[in-house]
Amino acid sequence: MMDRERLLSPRRITAVYLAFGVVWIASTDWLVVTLVDDASTVTTLQTLKGWVFVGLSSLLIFGLTRFRQRQIERSQAQLHTATEQLQVLTRVLRHNIRNDLNVIQGYIETVQEQVREVTYQRNLMIARRTAEEVSMLSEKIKVVNEVDLDPSTEAQIDLRSLVDDEVASIRRHHPDLTVSVECPDSALVLGDSTLGYAIREVLDNAIEHNTNPPGEREIEIKVVRERGWIDLVVADNGPSIPDDELAPLRAGEETDLLHTSGIGLWLVTWVSQCYGGEVDFDTDSGTGTTVTLRFRAASSMSTVGRVIDGDEHPTVATV
Repeated sequence: MMDRERLLSPRRITAVYLAFGVVWIASTDWLVVTLVDDASTVTTLQTLKGWVFVGLSSLLIFGLTRFRQRQIERSQAQLHTATEQLQVLTRVLRHNIRNDLNVIQGYIETVQEQVREVTYQRNLMIARRTAEEVSMLSEKIKVVNEVDLDPSTEAQIDLRSLVDDEVASIRRHHPDLTVSVECPDSALVLGDSTLGYAIREVLDNAIEHNTNPPGEREIEIKVVRERGWIDLVVADNGPSIPDDELAPLRAGEETDLLHTSGIGLWLVTWVSQCYGGEVDFDTDSGTGTTVTLRFRAASSMSTVGRVIDGDEHPTVATV
């Protein structure tokens, strides 16, 4: 990738043009005043040097902007090549990981059938669960690879339908979970079905890391409109996300000392930002985590319906 220090930025173009203008005006004015005494000649020369300045300025601006354009084109070509390489590596790694994990899981199942000792069974279960987690990580990498980083700005989707689909899914897999949803009949936002990945990851994270007994786990979901934005607020009653997990997201990068334990939260952040959205993690209360996904509204909202444990209780609200 091209060194940022070598990139001819708009600020540097302005500085070059300003320096040229100052030097030109100061030097040519001094020459005219020093070498010419006749007033009419001075006027003619001032007009002439003004036109020369316009011509030279045009050439200078053209040269600088053309040079910057070529720099950008080279950067884009390098980025395109890097993206293609990353996609190829991702596909190869995912394919190899998936195949190797299938082999590992097959051997674990075979050994589990033959071993009766409790300690060995427990260790094999841990190994099997770890292999399943790596397999899930591979699928999340696939989702990241599918995210369109240059989406259509005209795409719209009903956030209500995405929420309904994801809530129905977690209710099927976690029947003991208490879920309350407060959502409008329609909530059009800028985006597409990709936003469902972010919602799913937030809900899965709230369930997976909730240490309460299954019957005591709670998730509250609200969809509200605020000044051209539609907020999807997901709050759980589990432990708060540790600060060291959120630090890389807030810093916008991962380092050896600053990194998360997975890519789930990155996935939420990237998907939310695709259409100019935002994501906020609130852990200040110390009990549970409140995640707010902010999406740009595509239209107004009307009737609000409350869904509690599968039963809808409509109410009318003015937004």
